[in-house]
Amino acid sequence: MEDAYAPDPAKLEALLSAKPKRGGVWEADVFAALSTARDADGEYQPLMTMIVDGATGFVLSARMFGRAYRAIDALGDDLLDAAARGSALPESVDVKDAATAAGLAAFAAKLGVALESDRPLNALYAARRALSVPRSGPARPTRRPTRRG
Repeated sequence: MEDAYAPDPAKLEALLSAKPKRGGVWEADVFAALSTARDADGEYQPLMTMIVDGATGFVLSARMFGRAYRAIDALGDDLLDAAARGSALPESVDVKDAATAAGLAAFAAKLGVALESDRPLNALYAARRALSVPRSGPARPTRRPTRRG
């Protein structure tokens, strides 16, 4: 399959030889970032990946990727890196659609991880909403008043 993700063999072997602990469900997605970036070729909209623990909503990873990345490669690389950093693999990964699941299928099979594309990504979308809300309070730090007396 031309659109399949092909992981770095050395990183994959290192992860599998570390015998990561298994458990839980991760939700993963790739989408266009809200901001634009600029490089020598001009302005573009980078890709952003997010991986969230499905039970707790804890953001395991959120990364931006430049224009050289295909969406499936960005998501696959982030999944591989998140698993390696945490020395853990989920029992399954929920993704947004069948095309994404198909692109990650061979990679997931090597990891022994199930892929699901028919469940809503509720924890991931809640984390995305929380990160996109402007923070409350003053836009710049304020000085704490000093006592005179």
